[in-house]
Amino acid sequence: METREDYISFETAKLMKEKGFDVPTYSVWVDHSKLVGCPAGISMFPNVENWNAIDDGMSDIYFSAPTLQMAMKWLREVHKLHIVIDVHESYAYEPKIVFIWYVWNLNTHKKFTIINYSETFEQTCENAIMYCLTNLI
Repeated sequence: METREDYISFETAKLMKEKGFDVPTYSVWVDHSKLVGCPAGISMFPNVENWNAIDDGMSDIYFSAPTLQMAMKWLREVHKLHIVIDVHESYAYEPKIVFIWYVWNLNTHKKFTIINYSETFEQTCENAIMYCLTNLI
């Protein structure tokens, strides 16, 4: 069962929209505070929709809310940025970004490590996604 922590934050959703995220999702951030469509939200929408494509004067209110995994998949497939989360020796999670060049194999990628550690896996994913959006795209 998905929880609110499985979805990107409003700030990340807004930045993903600015960076071109246009994948249909079940969930949407509405007016900065309400995550609607996930089990932790207010109601369920019956169909997947690309909320970032809404063009009715309300585009600054609706932001598609993908899960962390959907966001990471979009970064990997569209921007060739693969997020790896390792467990550090102090049991904190350590994110790493792998730059994928053309074909994924051990000889054609470069690794960039982020120094920030987090105590939860979900927060580490969120931090890595935000880092990619603000620094690498």
